[in-house]
Amino acid sequence: MKQINGTVTLSFLEEDNQQRVIFRVIPLCTREGNVFRARTVDFPDQGSLRIVPDKREQSTFKERMRTMGSLCAIQLCNEGKELAKVRQNRNYDPQQGESNQFAIYSDVICEFAEEAIFEVFEEGADACGALLPRVLIRRGMALYGPVAREQALDTAALKPFGNDQYLLHTVQMPDGAERIFYWNPEQIINWRQRRGTLRRGKTSTETAEGEPMAAASSHAEASDVQQQEIATYREDSAPAYVETHLTQEIPERAPEGETQQMEAIHAPEDLAGGATKPEGAIRAARAARKQEGEIGSAMPIGKRLSILDSSITFEEQIGRLDQPVSGEANLLGRTTVASLASLTQSGAARSSGTPLVRLGGKAQQPIRNAETVQYVVEQQIRSAHRERAQDYRHIENPIENLSTALADAWETPEIRQQAMETLAENEAFMTAFRKHLQAQGRELKAVKAAQEQLQDIEAERLGLLMQLETARNDCKRAMETLHADMNHQRRAELATLENQLHAAREEMEKLNNTLSMQSAQLQQSTLELLTHAELQICACNGDAVAIAPVIGKRKSASEMVDAIFSAMNRQGFACHEDDAIELLLHFALNDEFCIGGESLPIAELCARVILDALGLVNVSARTYEHTLLNVASLLPVNGLRTPTVEVAPLGRAKVGCYGHKTIRLVDRNAPMRQDVQLPVVYAPPFRGNLVDWKPMEPSLPTSLESFTLLREEAKPLWEAGEAWFNELDRTLREHRSALHGIAIQQMRTFVSTAACRLRGGFLAAADAAVLSWVVPAIYRQEIEMDALRQTLAELPRCLTALGLR
Repeated sequence: MKQINGTVTLSFLEEDNQQRVIFRVIPLCTREGNVFRARTVDFPDQGSLRIVPDKREQSTFKERMRTMGSLCAIQLCNEGKELAKVRQNRNYDPQQGESNQFAIYSDVICEFAEEAIFEVFEEGADACGALLPRVLIRRGMALYGPVAREQALDTAALKPFGNDQYLLHTVQMPDGAERIFYWNPEQIINWRQRRGTLRRGKTSTETAEGEPMAAASSHAEASDVQQQEIATYREDSAPAYVETHLTQEIPERAPEGETQQMEAIHAPEDLAGGATKPEGAIRAARAARKQEGEIGSAMPIGKRLSILDSSITFEEQIGRLDQPVSGEANLLGRTTVASLASLTQSGAARSSGTPLVRLGGKAQQPIRNAETVQYVVEQQIRSAHRERAQDYRHIENPIENLSTALADAWETPEIRQQAMETLAENEAFMTAFRKHLQAQGRELKAVKAAQEQLQDIEAERLGLLMQLETARNDCKRAMETLHADMNHQRRAELATLENQLHAAREEMEKLNNTLSMQSAQLQQSTLELLTHAELQICACNGDAVAIAPVIGKRKSASEMVDAIFSAMNRQGFACHEDDAIELLLHFALNDEFCIGGESLPIAELCARVILDALGLVNVSARTYEHTLLNVASLLPVNGLRTPTVEVAPLGRAKVGCYGHKTIRLVDRNAPMRQDVQLPVVYAPPFRGNLVDWKPMEPSLPTSLESFTLLREEAKPLWEAGEAWFNELDRTLREHRSALHGIAIQQMRTFVSTAACRLRGGFLAAADAAVLSWVVPAIYRQEIEMDALRQTLAELPRCLTALGLR
C-alpha cells in the first residue's frame, strides 16, 4: 500500500455493480515506473480498491465516475494527508461478494485531460480494441500519431509524437493482457475542477461520451454559469431602478439584447407622475423572459444555490466580489431613474455618504460626556437669549464661536475637509499661519524635504520588494526545473537498475535450476554407481570390527516371509509360516531383541539364517564382550540403504546409530537372567538330520524401507482386543511390574501388525506377544503366575511354556 502514497498512479476504473452504483479502481503502475503485477498481494483479495464517495462530492460522484472512462489516476501527493485517504473497507465480506479489503476516497480519483494519455500499438496491429479514443503507433523506437482507433492508418501522414513529461509504461490489465500507455501524470483533473460542471448538468458532448475535459475549459464554463446565476438573482430581487443601474454598470454579465430589453421594460414612461410602477415592470420582464426560454424550470425546494466559482480559493472569490460601490448606490432621497442619471452626469462634488443639505435653523448640540456642567448651562442660557431675541443679551465672543465651530466641524470627516479647504483659500490666514510655524521653529522646507526623502525611501523599499519577489520567483522556477531534471534522471537510473536487477534475478534463477538438476543427477548417479558396484565395507582387526550399510532393494512382506521360511527349513529348523512371520515382525519392529535357542550355537545359527535370508550377512557382525564395533556410512540417511546388524551376547552395550539393529543370544534351558532384553523370540525346534547342504542362491540385501512398510501395516484393534490389553495393563500395574507402559505399547504394535497375517488372528498374535514379553518376566519372577492365570487361559503356547498344559 505504501507504493501508491506520495505519487500519481495510473489505474483502471470499473463499475462492478451498476444497480448499486459501486465502483472500484485497480492500480496499474506509478509514475516512478513501479508496475503492479502481483496486485492480489498488495491489494487483497482481487487486486483492487473499493471507491468510497467523499462527503464533499456526494451529488456528483456517480456522474463523474461514469464519465471518466476506463482509465484514471490516483493522486496521493498532498504532503502526508494521503495516509487518511486509504483505509480498511468496513463492508469487507467475501461471502457477500465484497472482496476488497481496502477502500479509497473518491476525491483522490482524478481523470486525465484530453491529450494526457494514449494507448500505444505496434505498427500493423489492430487498434479497434483500444481503451482510449485516440492511440499512438510505435514504429521501431519512435512513436507516431495520435490517430483515432477506428481510423484507417495512413503511414505517410503520421507525424512523430513525443514529450519529456510523458511516460511510457507496459502494464498488466485485470484480464491478464499487457498494454502499453504513454501518459502524463501532470495533466490530470481533480474533482473540484469537475464538480461545478457536473452539478449544473451542463457537461459538453465530449464529457457525455466519456472523454475527459481540460481544466481551463471547466473553469471557464463554471465562471459563465456563476455570472448568469448572479445576474438572474439580482434581476429577481432588486427594485426596478437598482436593476437598471446594475445593468448599466456591469454590461458583461448580461448580453446586449437582454440589457436593452431590461431598460425598455423597467424604464417608466413618466417617472415624475409615477404612471408605471417598478413592480409591474418587473412582472412584465419576468413574463417576457419566461416566454423566450431565458428562465428555466423552477429550482426545487431544498436545492443549494451555487453562485460562487468552486474552482478558486475563498480569498480569490472575496477579491473578485470586493468591487467599489457606485456613486448612485447611496442617494436615498432620489426616487426616479431620471434624477439619478442627471445627478450622475453633473459635475458637482459629492461625498461618499449622505449629501450635506443647508437647513434654516441651527441644530442644537447634544450634551457631551467630556463637558462640564457649567459649560453646558452657559451654552443653554446663550441659546435661550438668542431665541427670545431680547434687546439686552449677552455679547458672544468670536473666539469662543470659532472654538465651538471648529469643535463641531472636526467631528465629521467631510466637514473637516471642507473647513480645511476654506481656511486654505484665505491667504491672510495662511500667511499668519506660516509665520506662526516659523516662530515656533517648524520650518516647512525641512518638513517638505523630510517628506520627499521619506517618499524616496518608500519608493526604494517598494523597488527592493519587487526585486525580491522577482528573485523568489526565479529561484522557485529554477528549483522546479532542477527537481524535474533530477526526477527524470533518477527515474531513468531506477529503470536501468531495475532492468539489471531483473536480468540478474533471471540468471540466478537459471543457475539455481541448473544446480538443482545437476545435484539430483549426481545423487542418482552416485546411488546407481554404489548399487551396481556392490560396495561393501567389513573390516576386522583383532577385537575391532567395522561394517557399513549398502544400497538395499525394496521387498514385499510375502517375499521376505518366503525367504525366511525356506532358509530356516533348509538349515534344519522345523519352521512353520507363522514362525517365519513372527521372526520377520520382531526383526522389523524392534531395534533390539533376543533369540532363545536350545543352546547358544543354535540361537546364533537361527540369527545367521534370518540375516542370510534377508541378504544382510555382509552388513552384520558377530561381536563379543570386548569387541570394538564401528559403523561407517557413505550413503544418505534414508530408507534406500540397508540396516546394519550386530549379533551380540548378553551384557554388551548397545550401539546407537541410524538403522542399526542388535540381536542378542539366549540359552532357553538356562535360568532367565535379569539383563535379558525383551522381547525374547524362541527359535523353532532344530532337527540336524533335516539339513539341506545344497548351496543357496545369494539374496539381495533388503532396504530399511521394506521394514518401515511393515510398521505402517499396523491397524487399530477391535473393541475386544482393546479390552483384553486394558485388563492385562491393569493387572501389571497392580503388581507393579516393569512391563507396564513401554512393554505394553510394544506388544500392542506387534499384535496389531501380526493379527492380520497369522492364521490364528488376534489370539495367535496375543499368544506370541505374551510368550515374548510376559513369559520371560515370569521366568525371572518379576510377576506371579497366579495373577495372570485368567489372562493366560486362552493362550496355548504360553501355557505349554509355563508347564500348565
